[in-house]
Amino acid sequence: MSAELATGLFAGALTITAKTDSQVPIISYVSAYPIALIVMIIISKVLIKLIT
Repeated sequence: MSAELATGLFAGALTITAKTDSQVPIISYVSAYPIALIVMIIISKVLIKLIT
């Protein structure tokens, strides 16, 4: 896991923890963030290949 990914996960989890006592939002965030990040990277690479 890269430092940027770990930092993003940690910061988001801390923000959610400060606002709620439930574990459900934290689990959802930590599950969705890496998937969304990977999808954004793939889409970016495809768009760059299409443009160039």
